[in-house]
Amino acid sequence: MTGQGNGAAPAAPAAAVLVMALGLGAAAAALAVVDAVVVRGVPYREPSRLVVLTGTFADQGTVADWPISQLDFADWRRLARSFSEMSVFNDDGDLALNLDGVSEPERLKGELVSDSYFPLLGIQAEFGRFFSRQEDTKPFTDYVTVLSHDLWRRRFGGDPGVIGSQVQLNGQRYRVTGIAPAGFRGLSGAADLWIPSQLPPISEYVTMRLVRWVTVVARLRPGVTIAQAQQEMDRVTADLARRYPDSNKGMGAHVAALSDFWYGGVRHGLLVLALGALAVLIAACCDAGLLLRRRLPAGLACALAGGALGLLAAWLAARALLAAGGGLELKSWVRVAVARPEVIAAVLALALLCAPAITLAARAGRRCRGLALAAVAVQAVAAVVLLAATGLRTRDYLELVNRPLGFSPAGVLTYRIDIRGPRYDDVQPVRAVVRRLVEQLPAVPGVAQVALADPTIPTDGWAGTYISVEGHPSPAPQGTYTSMVHSVTADYFSLLRIPLLAGRGFGAREWMPTGVVVSKATADKYWPGQSPLGKRIKNGPASAPDPWLTVLGVATEVRHEGIDGTPRPAPDVYFPLTQFPMRLPLTVNFLVRPQPGVTAASLLPALRRQMQAISPDLPLFDVAMLQERLDRQRLRARFPAVLIGLFAALALVLAAAGAAGLAPGGGRGGRP
Repeated sequence: MTGQGNGAAPAAPAAAVLVMALGLGAAAAALAVVDAVVVRGVPYREPSRLVVLTGTFADQGTVADWPISQLDFADWRRLARSFSEMSVFNDDGDLALNLDGVSEPERLKGELVSDSYFPLLGIQAEFGRFFSRQEDTKPFTDYVTVLSHDLWRRRFGGDPGVIGSQVQLNGQRYRVTGIAPAGFRGLSGAADLWIPSQLPPISEYVTMRLVRWVTVVARLRPGVTIAQAQQEMDRVTADLARRYPDSNKGMGAHVAALSDFWYGGVRHGLLVLALGALAVLIAACCDAGLLLRRRLPAGLACALAGGALGLLAAWLAARALLAAGGGLELKSWVRVAVARPEVIAAVLALALLCAPAITLAARAGRRCRGLALAAVAVQAVAAVVLLAATGLRTRDYLELVNRPLGFSPAGVLTYRIDIRGPRYDDVQPVRAVVRRLVEQLPAVPGVAQVALADPTIPTDGWAGTYISVEGHPSPAPQGTYTSMVHSVTADYFSLLRIPLLAGRGFGAREWMPTGVVVSKATADKYWPGQSPLGKRIKNGPASAPDPWLTVLGVATEVRHEGIDGTPRPAPDVYFPLTQFPMRLPLTVNFLVRPQPGVTAASLLPALRRQMQAISPDLPLFDVAMLQERLDRQRLRARFPAVLIGLFAALALVLAAAGAAGLAPGGGRGGRP
């Protein structure tokens, strides 16, 4: 006579397999991430000996990371004995280079590096060669470049004949010496090409110690530890501080493993991910055992079947999570791949280890119902805690995205140009280009409004400057107050629907220095209880030769950082772009509102033609709707809540499975 629950015979094993698929799928996803970031790490020769050296700046008891100057690097390279090789690099890979002199100009990202950069990393050229020590000795002498494999294929058709030929970058002819191997995009993970360190954007980068903008990568000598290298760099930087007190007082150095430099900030998150996956796997084994407590020999089959399904689930989940992350900023060499043989082998090994755990849980469920109840209760509590955490994260996210922006992004097209090259080494030709852009772009058919901004637009964050306020004593030589600066043209406020609370904005034809617009927070801070209209401020110190500018208007508060949760460190001041001192080379940001019924896609070709007519060597880049930029921010801000919510959902399912295994008739399907 068969036991109760014959109809459920297939249900319990199938449910157990699905539970193990969840547990092993979570483990597979975590293993794939750890494999990509920690196990494979950085794909360079002997990565354990690669270190990154950053500057540090000590001020009033606090120490902050700081870039270094190229003159400091030259001294580090000469004096330090802990390293066999050293090279500078710009770690954001965002050295702007316009590929011009071609039918379709393009803005490229470059890395400025020393001649030792490629040998240090163990990189060999696919074609040609990398630049030599002699080509990286004298400033602005040898104009050579190495192209990335991707750029070579995309713009030059993969023709080896490009070696030895010249390409035009920022109006200057560069000779191509080599092609980097496929997949290599530099330590920044974003480089299209590389140029020698002696060809910086402006000459001050190689002549002034106070101009700090590079980072250093180095290879430790055999037998030298990071701690020993740090001790030596402390002595070197202390000596430089004594020799150059005006520029190097308080400056030090920090030596870190390359893997720590790139991944130090995410290792805590990886630990949490791994522990969470382990907890899910343990719970899955427990629940599968409870579901199979009448079928003790089924543990191995259940684990192996769950492992196979788990790998498929992890592959799908990894794709979904990366999409939900909204462009999580992973380095170009990081490949989260569940299908790697190493990950598959690890998951199968875990499945084999889970088989006896399932059997043990099944026996415990049969013999000690109280222990089984406790295990399920722990899972239920964990599910409740994770649900609460998901709710808190979701609340924080909704609060962040629902706060007023202070501007309207709807229908606004954005793009940028970099005005750089020999033609634009002086401010006058730059002003001439800006003036033509301001005057001619509004006449393009289909354009309702155009505004230009420097250095940022909403969603970029902010840039600060020092200002002086007339009648206020200046506690610092730079100026009275720190302010967030925005250089904009006349239509900026109306185009973004930024209300002016008092006064007026800039006149469209005010080309001579006249005035500024301040935010309400600026007015409240600098002139509390007074009208700011007619008050005067100056960019920089009061003693600077720049003219005093009159406050023309007061604008409402604007979240220029978009929905980023980091608060601005100071209030806003808006200068007229046509009057504010232009910092060369200049990046100009464009905001365009099409006329009703005109789409941005149909308007963009006409804008490109007009831009080329004004200056054919300045390509457009980073084209996107302003709403798209905000949506990317929302995706990134939402990701933590999505990840915690996923773990909460897993915990709920597992707790329910455990409860089902304990229910009357649960787990039955054979003879009692």
